[in-house]
Amino acid sequence: MRKTVLSSALLLSALSLLAGCAETSSSTSTGSSTSTSSSSAAETVDLTGETLRFVGSTSVENMSRTLSNAWSLTFEEGNRPAVDHNHTGSGDAFTRVSNGTGDIGLASREFKDSEKGEGYANGRICRDGIAVIVNAENPIENITIQQLRDIYVNPAAIVDAETSIANFGEDYSTETAVTDWGTLTSGEFSGSINPYTRDTTSGTRDGFCTKIGIEDAKSSDNLLTSEVGQVASNGDMITNVENDRYGIGYCSLEGLESHPDVKAIRVEGIEATADTIRSDEYPLQRNFNYMYPTAANGRSEIKMALIDSFLAYMGSAEGQALITGEGGILDAVTTLPQSYEDIVAEADWAVTLGLR
Repeated sequence: MRKTVLSSALLLSALSLLAGCAETSSSTSTGSSTSTSSSSAAETVDLTGETLRFVGSTSVENMSRTLSNAWSLTFEEGNRPAVDHNHTGSGDAFTRVSNGTGDIGLASREFKDSEKGEGYANGRICRDGIAVIVNAENPIENITIQQLRDIYVNPAAIVDAETSIANFGEDYSTETAVTDWGTLTSGEFSGSINPYTRDTTSGTRDGFCTKIGIEDAKSSDNLLTSEVGQVASNGDMITNVENDRYGIGYCSLEGLESHPDVKAIRVEGIEATADTIRSDEYPLQRNFNYMYPTAANGRSEIKMALIDSFLAYMGSAEGQALITGEGGILDAVTTLPQSYEDIVAEADWAVTLGLR
């Protein structure tokens, strides 16, 4: 039976289990075989010509690469499916899966109603924080939602109450654009603010604009200040702020610790941490989500079984450990997930793939 819902919000709270899972991920990263043992009676299925294609969010790219590479190594050496990644933004997750150029779509925002329907299913991988980042030389440590709005919004979009309400559903007409760092640091650090944003296909932009109260700006550049610079990916955002003493931007919290020349500042006095995101205290957070086809629509039985296999791996003890290792935040629960080996032992798709 096809599983349409993953237990992807499972926290590996038992340290011994986490340690064991970490050993598994470590061995796979060095290329050591961690293949799932198959019964001697299992029929050999040639998987060498198969490719599982991952599409969608750039914020979820690193995590999905880690998961997919470890998953591929669970198959016997010499008979492993390939994985392919083409991450061009959350907006392409459903588009590419539905037109057949992708198999698993990843999004750093919620899927729209128009992206759901018969023949497709979706679920949550984990939570993520949207960090507000500045250059490490900037002394600012905290910023408010209103200040973020006043940095990013086009003043013409809130010129009066009627215009503001028409654009955003709220009256921001009494707010004043913030264009110099001296306004926010009491003159300790001054210079023109250089804001950066993602493009309109980005789930991170969707989440950021929604959370600071200018949701319609997620899909309209005209509603953002003309001073804003646009970047294509999470990595590009970090690079731009690293190289701009006066820059400010937003990005996935995942992976940020490896960039010492940028810093994440508090929002409304709350630091972005696993605990504050899990407790809903940190105001800028969203989910990492996935979607996949439940109807073949031209995909082979083996391809559909590979999709099921990956999703099962993602929800397994090993997969959940990799998600937390990549900075994904899981909800605390008391029931630990099954190992991938135990899942394989019971799954119908494992027979299709010759795993048992």
